[in-house]
Amino acid sequence: MLQRKVFLTVVFIASFLFALVSAAAQTVKSDALYWQPERLKLNGVGEPNPKAKEDDYNQVMTEPFYPIGWSEDGKFAYYVEPADEACGCYYGTLVIQDLKTDKILWKDKYSGGDNEPVNENETIKDHWKDKQKLFYEKLAEYGIKQQKQFTLNYPSLKFENDLLTPKLEMNIKTDGNFYVDGTVKLLMISKSKGKKTIYEERYKPKDTNGFRGAEVSGVLLSPFEARAAVVVIEVNRGYEGPPNVASINIVGSTLTTGFR
Repeated sequence: MLQRKVFLTVVFIASFLFALVSAAAQTVKSDALYWQPERLKLNGVGEPNPKAKEDDYNQVMTEPFYPIGWSEDGKFAYYVEPADEACGCYYGTLVIQDLKTDKILWKDKYSGGDNEPVNENETIKDHWKDKQKLFYEKLAEYGIKQQKQFTLNYPSLKFENDLLTPKLEMNIKTDGNFYVDGTVKLLMISKSKGKKTIYEERYKPKDTNGFRGAEVSGVLLSPFEARAAVVVIEVNRGYEGPPNVASINIVGSTLTTGFR
């Protein structure tokens, strides 16, 4: 009788522990699922333009943009596909950024050219599938909650009773090659509160740089707080000259404080 009671007790404990482990595993799995993001159409020079004129930054190779989601404490995750200038490769980069400081917290850069042979038909679908375990772990680690849909507000963002407009101020001189001298400043202008600088870059002639210009493509609003991600398209000289290459920079901004 004693042996039977011991046996039943062991079986009960084992079943209970198994149930706990299974429940935990299901919870982690459900919390960690992130689907392949959708490309968001941009504005201006950030979007392919088959009718581009020669003076449109000397034509531009664009960088497709795939927003993923936000955390509740100001982090933003997105995926981009940098332009392929000559390799015939697929490039993909996933970024997790703190929009309070604009610091990049984690980044994964991929080049299909690192693999042999090069797969010229590779897409985000292939890469997301290959990297899904790593991507899921990192997105979950930083508390990113994926959104199904994104609205790119352009040229201004309506928030509560305010209208906010990002504006670039550029004072740049360049020789068309690698000489760049001047500053680029990004302002956030509030209709009711004034304005503030949310980004500033100084370009020096002694530093090799191919900067050609920049545009604001739109603003994404956090679903959790009064914070926005300003999508800035920066255009740089191509490796051997035109066509030039666009890259996406994200600049964070609070929407209620810091204005003068």
